[in-house]
Amino acid sequence: MKKFLVALFAFYLLSTTTAQALTTEQTLACEAIMCLSTEERPVECGASVAHYFSIQRGFPTKTTRARKAFLNQCPTASETGMPTIVSSILANAKKL
Repeated sequence: MKKFLVALFAFYLLSTTTAQALTTEQTLACEAIMCLSTEERPVECGASVAHYFSIQRGFPTKTTRARKAFLNQCPTASETGMPTIVSSILANAKKL
């Protein structure tokens, strides 16, 4: 899993240097995907994880949809294998 995350991060860096810069929301979304995909969360994850968990919509299904929309702002969220990771993050967040 760690090798996959390193590869994902490398792809993320390459795609951002060759394309236009990411917006703040996109950056937070990409960071949240990386940080919430691991068991250990370094201090650098604080802002993106806090933003993710601050998304509350009153009903669990609406909260899940809003969080999914946030994570899908990352440009790589639709790449191969990423929808599975996003779904896993959403499912595990209910247990936290």
